[in-house]
Amino acid sequence: MDPLPSESADALLKVLLGDDASLTSLKTLLIERTEGNPFFLEEGVRTLVETQVLSGDSGAYRLSQELPTIQVPPTVQAVLAARMDRLSEKAKRLLQTASVIGNEVPFPLLQAIAELPDEVLYPCLTHLQAAGFLYETSLFPECMYTFKHALTHDVAYHSLLRERRRVLHACIVEALESLAADRFSMQVERLADHAVRGEVWDKAVDYLCQAGDKALARVAVEECLARYEQALRILSHLPMTPENVARAIDVRLRFQQPLIILGQLPRFLHLLEEAERFARQLNHQARLGLVVARISACELLQGHYEKSITAAQQALGIAKTMENPEIRVLATHYFALSLHSMGRYDDAVALYVNNVEGPDADLAQRLIVTQGSFYLMGCGGLTWIHSMLGNCAPWYARSELPPKGAEVQRK
Repeated sequence: MDPLPSESADALLKVLLGDDASLTSLKTLLIERTEGNPFFLEEGVRTLVETQVLSGDSGAYRLSQELPTIQVPPTVQAVLAARMDRLSEKAKRLLQTASVIGNEVPFPLLQAIAELPDEVLYPCLTHLQAAGFLYETSLFPECMYTFKHALTHDVAYHSLLRERRRVLHACIVEALESLAADRFSMQVERLADHAVRGEVWDKAVDYLCQAGDKALARVAVEECLARYEQALRILSHLPMTPENVARAIDVRLRFQQPLIILGQLPRFLHLLEEAERFARQLNHQARLGLVVARISACELLQGHYEKSITAAQQALGIAKTMENPEIRVLATHYFALSLHSMGRYDDAVALYVNNVEGPDADLAQRLIVTQGSFYLMGCGGLTWIHSMLGNCAPWYARSELPPKGAEVQRK
């Protein structure tokens, strides 16, 4: 907050303290020490009341000690820390626990992790509200509390030992998974944040990826990329078990859309090459096929058609061995596009037709990328090639064209 001008600071202290003549020197001291910061002024007055320097009621206080003996803390952080130390042990612990949840504190979540019986929890909450640390901000759809000021939250949070904070963050992840099961997608960012701070590394990777997917769905590409990158960094904390190697591959595959949108194809190719090494190490053919198919796509987008064809052929070989239609659709499409781009139209047509009329046509319609389904992209490729060659009849022969002069019904 910006400091108040002297007239406004005087007016605020008049409301907080009153007009008693003995308070004049104290008001001058408070304004000088707080530099007119309104939050600091208010917390300073609360401190003087709690330490019994001031007696009486709000707006009508009087000094209980001589002014030379009064010690006003030099910073607002010191004021807040001192006030928290004067709380009862249970109230202070509850305030610290609330600070780990965040600036906004849903009551059901606080109740789940506070480790206090209700007959203790409710009086402590009432006391924290009366002392001006927390405020009740809503009752529906759930009771919600908030810290009076971000600085209050920060002082409470950092008064906890690091290990205690970590344990509480991990507890919050478990509590959220239970409490938010019916609205999981709304909480995934919060789950990711607490899993990271709680060092629950496997869940942190998974929730960060889900949060990145959610950001990508609303075209927040930079946010999406930041989430994926954080997940990639956290993977280093996990042992290289088969499950975590598979997780490392899947995280790298997620980078496709944001990096293509941002034009960072060389970086995506580097991630795919890492994923390929992991897939070979794991000997997971399905993941290897998906990775190699995407390497084909990445090489294609960079104009490296021969490399794209080589990768596509490799992916098709894996698809044939595994009888995996999804890999076959992807590899067939990128193979066709590369041939198309090289002017090898007849070969490209044969591959496009596999996804448009072959046994994988239904699957090709369901597999969607940014440009549409692989079926529609295959239709587009066929239309383009036939129009370039002037062979409209073969492609349109399946549609029953109306006789010449007949009226066409438009829908």
